[in-house]
Formats: sequence, structure tokens, C-alpha cells
Amino acid sequence: MNAVILSEDSLYSQMLRLELSEMGFKAQIKSLLTFQDMHTLLIADADTAGKDIIYKANEFSDAVIIFSRRPLYEITSKAPSETEKTNNYVFLQRPFSIMLFRKTVCKLTDKIKQGRIEIDEAEKCIHFRGESTILTEQEFRLFQLLVQNQGVPVSREEAFYALYNGRTSVRKSNIVDVYIRFLREKLEAVFGNPMIVTVRGKGYMLSDKL
Repeated sequence: MNAVILSEDSLYSQMLRLELSEMGFKAQIKSLLTFQDMHTLLIADADTAGKDIIYKANEFSDAVIIFSRRPLYEITSKAPSETEKTNNYVFLQRPFSIMLFRKTVCKLTDKIKQGRIEIDEAEKCIHFRGESTILTEQEFRLFQLLVQNQGVPVSREEAFYALYNGRTSVRKSNIVDVYIRFLREKLEAVFGNPMIVTVRGKGYMLSDKL
């Protein structure tokens, strides 16, 4: 998972980055964010670079930790209380313990993992809601294409191209349907609910109910 620490406090940022690295995150320290920056976890220092992020933090990340030396009511009256969470949003007042920081990060990211499809490209493995399954090379290519186009139907031509890595020498009219069936059966056997739907006249896509 990727994380960004938005702060101009270099010593504190480095400490948090080391903790995140030990937890398996690829963590960066930044003093400015743009709308092109999307990360699993955003940790924003409301005393420095993160002071304006507090109203729109979830536009930049799936999970957000805001921290400050000041109590939350001094920062903004619109933010949630110290124990309240809104859209995976948590406030921590400095000084806070490393144990509390790690526990907060784990809670936020575990919540995200439960509802997110995770792909391990090296192992050709799919993780979803605590379950996992390993796919064949071609099944993996097809599933990856569906994930990359989530919310948009993938045509048979696009699926065929992904299955055979752009090769046009292989021709079989129903090969895409066959692999879709294999993939559906394998995914539903492990994850339970239907993951791939047919869009009449357009192709296939991941279910919007995931």
C-alpha cells in the first residue's frame, strides 16, 4: 500500500515514515498535494502543510489521519470529534504514542481491505474480503483488464487482445466466453457473490455491487 505524509515537520515526518515502512507501506513525505495524488493512506499535519486539507482530505486518499498539536476544535468546527470517524477519517492530537498510531493505521487500512479487490501480480493471486484465489496466466490477464476498466464494459475484442497479449494468430470465436465462464466459476466458488456481469451488446464488467 502507498502512503503520503503531508507535513513540513521533517523530524516528525521521518519518524512516521519509518513506522509506516516497518508496517509494509511505501511512504512518501510531501509538502504539497495535487488532485493527481491518490494514495491508500494520507497523514496530514494540520499545523503545517496539511492545514487546508482537513476539509477535503478524502478527495486525496481512501483513508486519512489528521494530526496537530492543537485540539481539534481549535482547527475547525467542521471536522469530526476525536473519537468520531467519517469516511475513514481520524484525528490524532500530538503527542500521540507510536502504538496508537500503528493501531489507527491498521484499523483504517483493514476496513479498506475488506471491501477492496487486491491483486498480487507476482503470484497471479486475487484477494477480496479475507479470501484469496490463484488464477492462471490468461485468467489473470482477463481479470486485470476488468479491474482496470471497473464500471465500464470490456468488449470481446478487448478481452481477446488481453488474453493473447495482442497476438492475432489465435482465432476461436467463443474463446472469450469460455474464459469468462472459467473465471466466473473460480471467483464465485471462493468469494461467493457474482463478480462478473454481462452487459448486453457491450461485453463484460465487474459487478457494481462489490
